[in-house]
Amino acid sequence: MGWLQQIEQYFNSLDQLLAVEVQLSDEGMKYTTCCLGKQKGEVVLMDEQEMEEAKRAKLPVVLVVDGKGVLHKTVNQVLSKEQVNQVFPSVKQEEFVVQRFSSDKITHFSLVRKSLITQVTEELQLEEGRIVATYLGIQGFTTLFKLEGFPSKIGGYDFNLYKGDLQGFTYNASSTHSQGGSEVILGYSVQPGNHLAFLSGVAFLSGVNALPEAIHDQQLKEFQFQKKLKVVGLGALGFFLALLLINYLVLSVVTGKVSDLANQNRFNAAQLEELSDLEQRLEERQQFTSALGLSKKRNHAFFLDQVGKTVPSSILLNEFSINPLEKTVKGGKEINYKNGKVLVSGYAKKSLLLNEWKQELAQLDWVQEATLQDYFINKDGKGEFTLSLEY
Repeated sequence: MGWLQQIEQYFNSLDQLLAVEVQLSDEGMKYTTCCLGKQKGEVVLMDEQEMEEAKRAKLPVVLVVDGKGVLHKTVNQVLSKEQVNQVFPSVKQEEFVVQRFSSDKITHFSLVRKSLITQVTEELQLEEGRIVATYLGIQGFTTLFKLEGFPSKIGGYDFNLYKGDLQGFTYNASSTHSQGGSEVILGYSVQPGNHLAFLSGVAFLSGVNALPEAIHDQQLKEFQFQKKLKVVGLGALGFFLALLLINYLVLSVVTGKVSDLANQNRFNAAQLEELSDLEQRLEERQQFTSALGLSKKRNHAFFLDQVGKTVPSSILLNEFSINPLEKTVKGGKEINYKNGKVLVSGYAKKSLLLNEWKQELAQLDWVQEATLQDYFINKDGKGEFTLSLEY
């Protein structure tokens, strides 16, 4: 199949798409799928056989991610996307996917780490080119609120709607994948766990996310034609530019002088030698960084801040060590670190209070395990302890 035919087949497939809903929890990742298509200008929900055929055809995918790791917050004012730090002060926008929608009175933000989205797509084995849209929670179908008969409860969400405007909502992650039969939503029979995917797919396929009103058949065809024309034009331009570049390079090589080539070879030899030296230095530094436990970015200041917030008044800390040494440093010996560990030492009046604090630390999101490494009564009658936190 030629490249032009492949382009036409892809954009014709905009009449069909797979909607995939991913729910994240402590137990892992759960996902459900449904297949949507357009027939005579209306969005239809396909049956199981058609959905299996759609999976094999590698249709475009609308991805909806929600659950643990996805942050939601609604504020009673209208804010732009760039003002997200007024709601989440500690968020670095370059590390997060940020989505928002607003009405006349409220703004709702949804955030997730970009690395988490990458992890989800890798586990689903979805090629990046197939994903035409990624939404967090309800962000994909907020324009559907104005439709008559839009339900007040969907999955884990309870909506407070007034004349098509969202006044607020509550979210209960435990009810997202509820058991039971299918539910009728906007006239469609939707299986449990597919609600967010189905509504986001309907909104994307009908075009209400891009236009004030749903795209009609003729508008959809014009949209597809404009997209095909743009891709074909860019492809042809790239082809001719590449052809001209190849001709120029060939001409330069043929018309070059032998002395120029000799000088270039000497220069390349010097560069290769320098590159080899730089690669060796880089490898040594990477090994050292790995030994320090810094090969992955960790927000150690955040660890310290969270531990400090939880310290009871009856416990006094005297040491906080991240990635401590395994052994005392001696001359001529290799330095080894306990990567992924935080040691907290101090004094506790009562062992019971210390045990309660240890259990509280174990509930922190970044703590994998909290253990009491040492506890004894010193000569002053105080209890000295050492806690180990694995992150």
